[in-house]
Amino acid sequence: MSLLRSVLVVGAVLLGGAGITLTIFEVVGPGVVLLLVAAALTTVVFLIGWGADAGEARRRRRQREAGIAGVARVLDVTPNGRFDDGSALNDVTLSVEVPGRPPYVTRVEQTSWLYLAPGRVTPVRVSRDDPHTVWIEYDPLFEAR
Repeated sequence: MSLLRSVLVVGAVLLGGAGITLTIFEVVGPGVVLLLVAAALTTVVFLIGWGADAGEARRRRRQREAGIAGVARVLDVTPNGRFDDGSALNDVTLSVEVPGRPPYVTRVEQTSWLYLAPGRVTPVRVSRDDPHTVWIEYDPLFEAR
């Protein structure tokens, strides 16, 4: 668990505990306690969602890093009308070459990069389990051998 996350968890527990303690000793009214407990619960719910997102991102990064390094030639880039965090997504058709496998054509969904023009040769990583799961490694200085 990261230091920031640990601090937030401890802070949420202390916030909830402070609210309950202040109520027991009648220092504050129940409205303040409700506010403090709600803030603590909101923090915990946020951390649960944040942890799930971070775990998924780590899983995808490990999967990509474990992929087989190869090269791909961009054959076609077609906008598909979808967006991810405000970035337009394209269907990118690739001719993929990885060691030990015959070349093949596949399509991936990728954000809109000017870098990905038809004819461009780019480094990729290919999933060991599914050859159609391809991650494009952005490297504008890459020169195909």
